[in-house]
Amino acid sequence: MKRAFASLLVAFLLVRPAFASPALERLSSLAGTDSAAVPAAVLPPAPLFPEDGSVPMRAWYTSFAGGHPSPLLRSALEKEGVELREIGFSYDWIQDIALFGSDGSLVLQAEVPGDILEGLGLTMGVLSTEDGFPRLTALSAEDAESLGVPYRRMEWTFLEGGGLISGTIPDGSPYAIVTRSPVEGAARLYQRRKGRAISEAEARDLVARDLRVPGENLFVADASGHLDLVVTPLPGGVIVLSDPSATPAALREILAAGPPPGEKPRLESMLELYEKGWQPLYSANAPASIAGKPMGPRRHPYDKYDLRKADNIAAAVEGRLRVVRAPGVFKELETYANSSDSFYIADRINFFNGFTGMNARGEVFQMTNSTRGLASLENYWAALLGKHGAGRVHFPGSYGHGAGLDCRGAPSGR
Repeated sequence: MKRAFASLLVAFLLVRPAFASPALERLSSLAGTDSAAVPAAVLPPAPLFPEDGSVPMRAWYTSFAGGHPSPLLRSALEKEGVELREIGFSYDWIQDIALFGSDGSLVLQAEVPGDILEGLGLTMGVLSTEDGFPRLTALSAEDAESLGVPYRRMEWTFLEGGGLISGTIPDGSPYAIVTRSPVEGAARLYQRRKGRAISEAEARDLVARDLRVPGENLFVADASGHLDLVVTPLPGGVIVLSDPSATPAALREILAAGPPPGEKPRLESMLELYEKGWQPLYSANAPASIAGKPMGPRRHPYDKYDLRKADNIAAAVEGRLRVVRAPGVFKELETYANSSDSFYIADRINFFNGFTGMNARGEVFQMTNSTRGLASLENYWAALLGKHGAGRVHFPGSYGHGAGLDCRGAPSGR
């Protein structure tokens, strides 16, 4: 979950360690006994538009800067009665910068000096430091006015849409899953503005207030990178969470069911990659002393970090949301365009990086990324979501370089 500028293509792959932030711990330790700084959160009536398909979706905002949406996407949106709306902002990854409230308002980021957010894992398109001066990409009041929608500005929170999962728990109250990045950012901003540090609990309260969720419904995952690459929210407080360790079993089941003949070799190669890994070799055109010999250690389509990230997300929502662990990312070996014997592990199939909605008939749907020809995998994913209430699944998107369909737009209920 590709970006408009070549320098941004790796942005979503750049992640920081997934455990506690020393900076936030330092701010917490400095807070001392003065706890009167942050008033208790008051919950105004308009939380973020939920991404879990629990309420009807009326519109999906995107930018046409990188090209017009495909006919497949237009057709899928039309089938679900969702209006395609253009944001006149020259940025491909609208989801990262556009948040809408459940009342249709545009939710603007807090006004934050860029240097405060350095080191918090924001992608290079949102926080640019190419010339040594941090610059932020964010929408403004003028953008809201050009869209003809009201707006509100968050006071303490700056976060990317890809780092946020919003929804509704069964009792009807809103929830939000975030990484530690916006919490630490709020703590830094408070210290800059007020001249004193606050605790992590107080910083969480600031973020909860900005996102219009009860404090107990703000789930902070000890994870970095974007959450929408590994989480799909569904109605009823359900999230489908990536489990790459279950991929071999899923592939064996698909193969045993008898996929179309043309898909079988590709699925078998994918299964071998997940079961055995891949040994890179020096090219046949390399010097004779190393040609065809192993080049470094065996590589695998996932690692301990991927498992730990998912475990940390599950831990953050434990007891509050129902977690369904399942594979939804399928990697495979591909050759480079200019070589027939140089391979790499391609990350081009990601079902999590789609968006969930409800149509006017009350039916829950998901729009996600295609498999580039593996109908058996798409059938597997559609059946999985169907078991949990999303009975209409479309595959009009394209995924690569860490970004896909979900990154390109933002949903609204108005």
